[in-house]
Amino acid sequence: MKKTNIDLYLKNKKYVKPHWFISFVYHLIYLFETPKYKIHYIIKDDIKKEKGPCFIIFNHSSRADHFFLHGVTYPKPCVNIVGRNEFYRQKFKLVFGLSNQIPKKNYTPDVQTIKAVSTCIKSGGSVIFAPEGLASNFGTNKPIVPETSKMFKHFNIPVYVCRLDGTFLVSTKAVQKERYGDTYATLFKLFTPEDTQKLSVEEMDDKVNEAIHFNAYEWNKKEMHKYELKNEAAKNLEYFLYKCPKCHTEYTMESKGNDLYCTKCGNGTSIDDYYLFHPYEKSVIPENPVEWVVQERGDLIKEIRSDKNYSFSDECEIGNLDPTRYIKTKLDTTYKVGKGKFIVDHNGVHYIGTRNNEPFEFHVPYTEIYTTITFNDAKYFSFYVKGELFDIFPSNKTTGKFIILIEEMHRYHINYYKNFKQYDYLYEGLELGIDNK
Repeated sequence: MKKTNIDLYLKNKKYVKPHWFISFVYHLIYLFETPKYKIHYIIKDDIKKEKGPCFIIFNHSSRADHFFLHGVTYPKPCVNIVGRNEFYRQKFKLVFGLSNQIPKKNYTPDVQTIKAVSTCIKSGGSVIFAPEGLASNFGTNKPIVPETSKMFKHFNIPVYVCRLDGTFLVSTKAVQKERYGDTYATLFKLFTPEDTQKLSVEEMDDKVNEAIHFNAYEWNKKEMHKYELKNEAAKNLEYFLYKCPKCHTEYTMESKGNDLYCTKCGNGTSIDDYYLFHPYEKSVIPENPVEWVVQERGDLIKEIRSDKNYSFSDECEIGNLDPTRYIKTKLDTTYKVGKGKFIVDHNGVHYIGTRNNEPFEFHVPYTEIYTTITFNDAKYFSFYVKGELFDIFPSNKTTGKFIILIEEMHRYHINYYKNFKQYDYLYEGLELGIDNK
């Protein structure tokens, strides 16, 4: 029996708007699945009144975001831009094929994606995508992929925003189980076709960043919605909150139930069902996990500039895709194929080890990598090397540090992928990429 070549299938597939019946079937699934999310819709500009195709962008905060987007767009025919790796997973094979979802290699130039978007729009379909390219890691989003607005200018159609709040708190990268509570989806028009031609790319990128930026914890401190955390409020947070804010030791943070604490100095906090921190007596704890990560980022920004020989590494396993095999296990995104050491230094990111029982290594400069992907959870991260996806499974709880470190090494040396302007203070008086060299 001849095996399917998934790469070839995706290349040759025709990407057009989905058939109305497929959209209707998905709508029935939506009606059955979504009551548990307690969705509140706020429609400021009704996309259903838009006669032609348009873009719908959103702040990608959870694995369940496709439901919220469907709720504000149906019955308008829409397709989603989805991470290409997801098309290699058996559980999505049928639904992605029938609904004509568009594959995209995250954080990698992908001409095939632009061609697919073009044919979809020409067929009368609208396109949904997250301009930051990834569901949230820390409770806030990454900046948008650079020059996203060039695509808006090229297609010259309206751009809508579906602003999502509370959805990250339902479905985090730290815990696979969903934690039900109130969620909000607010729809509004960001750009008219006239806006896309009048505004510069930088002006549009700034407006997109402003429209989608969020801090889920700060939002809920004001809204005070309760979520079903089931005594697991702190679970796995140490993968991202890896540095003690009091003694500044790394990898001594541990989680147990609703508590996150340092095993070295005892600094810690409990977390309630509103995701609020309640620090232990005499503890030093940031306002929320987002602010904790900002502190870790600030420390790394200074560390890599003060040490020209800076290097950070961990033992790891690596994973790859196989274009002849769909992945059948529920949470896996690749097949594990080797072991070795993963290294980040001033020259780039490196892997030295094995692949399929043979010696193997790669070396990627910061001109070719500016951030990473975390598909399902906090325990591993991914990126493309010359068009090929690699999952990196660190031996220790170093995921969060690697994610921040790669971004900040890129900003130090290149700075194509700029941080949000509100974080400019982190770089004051410091070298920042080729813009300043």
